[in-house]
Amino acid sequence: MIFDIRMRPAELQGKFPTELKDYRSKFSAAEKRVRQYQGHLDQWLKDMEDAGVTRGLVVPVPWVEDPNRRAAEFANKHPDKFIAAIELGGLRGMDALKEMEKCIKEYGSKCLCLRPFFDKMYVDDKSLFPLYAKCNELNITVSIVLGINYGTSPTLEYAQPVKLDNVASVFPELKIIVTHTGWPWAAETVAVALKNHNVYIDISGVGPRYIAMQGTGYEPLFHFGSTLLKDKMLWGTDWPLLDWKDSLAQMDELPLKPEVRRKWLYDNAIAALGLDA
Repeated sequence: MIFDIRMRPAELQGKFPTELKDYRSKFSAAEKRVRQYQGHLDQWLKDMEDAGVTRGLVVPVPWVEDPNRRAAEFANKHPDKFIAAIELGGLRGMDALKEMEKCIKEYGSKCLCLRPFFDKMYVDDKSLFPLYAKCNELNITVSIVLGINYGTSPTLEYAQPVKLDNVASVFPELKIIVTHTGWPWAAETVAVALKNHNVYIDISGVGPRYIAMQGTGYEPLFHFGSTLLKDKMLWGTDWPLLDWKDSLAQMDELPLKPEVRRKWLYDNAIAALGLDA
């Protein structure tokens, strides 16, 4: 059993926005994958199954119309394979809360995905606390992108993981996932996860071989992720950024004990999202 903690199926992709051209220049392989599978859902599902991936969290594509509804409809057509997440885009205040509650109660969405740095906000910005509180109340996991980004507007300072401690400590029962590891501040991510029992770390979008490679800056993640944080690490592709088979082949290269590998690939995702195994 393998759970991909972050994916955006080709069927949900629209035209890549020009304002994100900096991302496009760095992830041309991802765009190629989208073009390859658009209109070929059966093949996409088959390739996912052939790679051994059994379940996944479908993250809405924020640059298409009504992304949360589309993601939920996709996931609900394949309830044995997918659950839907929520993206709030530029919504703020009560509008954001209403959209989130609608997704949870009407669509069955299970996880709120945030990227505060895109709006030049820190993860502990007080305007986000009502969202955290509502997720805590409804037992909904929050996934937060921290660390490097390739946009031209938001600076890296808005995405430092250490500020997440100010959230995790206020909401100790709220399950929080640091998405994309928080690199280049991997040690900060590790510290926050060690200090707070409710914080998980996903490596989606990162080639697993780099996690254990000396000189990459990911070394603390592998050291602690295979020991003290073995119950906190989550594998994912952030499809289309990474290919399932290639990413899993790299996972096989990591010197992980079989029981730890299973935790990274499946058990921890089930725990982080509060799902039935």
